[in-house]
Amino acid sequence: MKISLAAACLVAGLATAQGPVIESNTRLVLVDTVVTDKKGNYLRDLAQKDFKVFEDNKEQTITSFSRESAATQDAARKHYTLLFFDDTSVKPALHSYAGGAARDLIGTNAGPGRLMAIAQYGDALKLTQNFTDDPERLKQALTGAQTGSGLSAKGNATTDYTIRGVLAALRSTVQGLAALSGRKTLIFVSGGYPPTSATVADITAIVEAANRANVAIYPVMSAVGQGLEMGGPNPPIAQDVTPDTSAYTQTRRGVRGEVPVDSTTSGVQQVLYSLASGTGGFPISTAGDAAGGFAKVGKEDEEYYILGYTPQSEPAPGKCHALKVKIDKSGEVRSRAEYCETKTQDLLSGTSTERDLEARLAAGATPTVAGASMQLPFFFAAADTATVHLSLEIPAGAIQASLNLIGIATLPDGTVKARFSDSVKRELSDKPFHYEKDFKIPSGAYDFKLVFSTGPGQFGRLNAPLTIEPWNPGKFAISGLAFSRSLGANAPQDAQPLRVGSVQVTPTGSNRFKKSEKCYFYAEIYEPAMAVPGVKEADVPAVGIRMELLDPQTGNVKKDLGLTRLRLPPVKGSPVVPIAMVLPVDQVDPGSYRLRITALDAKSQGAVRTIDFDLEN
Repeated sequence: MKISLAAACLVAGLATAQGPVIESNTRLVLVDTVVTDKKGNYLRDLAQKDFKVFEDNKEQTITSFSRESAATQDAARKHYTLLFFDDTSVKPALHSYAGGAARDLIGTNAGPGRLMAIAQYGDALKLTQNFTDDPERLKQALTGAQTGSGLSAKGNATTDYTIRGVLAALRSTVQGLAALSGRKTLIFVSGGYPPTSATVADITAIVEAANRANVAIYPVMSAVGQGLEMGGPNPPIAQDVTPDTSAYTQTRRGVRGEVPVDSTTSGVQQVLYSLASGTGGFPISTAGDAAGGFAKVGKEDEEYYILGYTPQSEPAPGKCHALKVKIDKSGEVRSRAEYCETKTQDLLSGTSTERDLEARLAAGATPTVAGASMQLPFFFAAADTATVHLSLEIPAGAIQASLNLIGIATLPDGTVKARFSDSVKRELSDKPFHYEKDFKIPSGAYDFKLVFSTGPGQFGRLNAPLTIEPWNPGKFAISGLAFSRSLGANAPQDAQPLRVGSVQVTPTGSNRFKKSEKCYFYAEIYEPAMAVPGVKEADVPAVGIRMELLDPQTGNVKKDLGLTRLRLPPVKGSPVVPIAMVLPVDQVDPGSYRLRITALDAKSQGAVRTIDFDLEN
């Protein structure tokens, strides 16, 4: 699911909210660490010698150490707290209960150097109040957030599309916080989500994004009857006591692995525990003392240690490393579970590898790696802007140590409009290697060239035309087409996954299929009627597609697969209708074909997209 324009604006707003981004040429890694005793009381008398930091199970030398407290806080070091309300899963009881606790938190925490913001997800992602230290502005915005879009009265985030939208919004919000320097806390008010494989995959991505951005997440979990569960008592009245979080058993995730759910929970709230355990936060349950839980979150802004170290390992941009903090005394330790090294869009810039690949590309050298293939499906991201989802297949045994590649899209006059470079370490394998990469590009007609090396003296080159038609959000349209051999979870290197509901599509870089294989295609249809503010689902016209297989030489129809009416996702302010369908290649003879997809709606709007493929026995 692509990030919406509204979400992109929210991310930009958060990123530029307050303070400069601190850049450094050192590899210093800072780890915010909270330490409590078994009763939840903070330990304030620890020294640097009491801590040990492990990166990928190897102990590191701590080179900087400090303890943050009310007495030592530096106004120049900002503290950011974001309140995020999921209106789709929260019923009025939880909204009111959490809102009251949040109001108390604003009264005690907002001030110089301690900025707060409020976001909510209902019809779409909305930044109700950007970061400010003004308590009155925050309280006023909180009142508006509690009124919300009306969805909080339903509390029914039961559809895959809605859940996907909420979690995608949470992930993009966390990513937007990465540009802010200082301590970052996100309080997530939610009713919870079913622990399906798709939901767990989304939570895994959120935890990874939070660790990259150094954001600790504190989920507020509803008592029975406040969120997705039906029935149950009213929430208890909060007492003025400090909540005991010692019963919370932390679970840690492996780097780029699946987030485990906490075995002490069940149902829709399991995944919320994982958000806390993977990022160094703790869950707040309204079945106990929500006000005390909010207060404890605020208290942690002045009750943590900052440990710094310079990694002993060689730089590996883009790689994630497992983190573990231990103390020599008895106590409970909470910190983020990993950190990821910064990866730029042009990773090879200025390196000898870049110069070698560019020289081979300019000289037109004969490739030594044969059999590689790529596909370049694109998906509209904004007005006259598309995201190209490169899918590359490298033959088995071709990669000796690492894959280095450069991609360049140029206009006919040679002007470069998009460029990226990347490096992926890969051990020699008898299996083909699959690579994915997203890059944005404006509308236009381009020549796309890809050059890559797989080892000493081993390189390949691919090129293909790439045409992105002009588009605006008010125009009915269809994206590029992505072929696939499989549906299910995958781990693309630098690409957003392609999804239809809970189904994740793995695009292939090849357009050659066997009759015995499964063959799918993925596309996005853009129905502007779905994005009209206040539109009702009954007012959205029916949308369908016609699939035809053509002779690529003559254009004659060889197989008409008929018209299929699509099941539209719930109206949430987005025009995107994602589809993934089986292409019945078993019904035709081997040969070369052109797949023509015609999208149309009941208002006589239409759009056509084609793609060629070969079918073998």
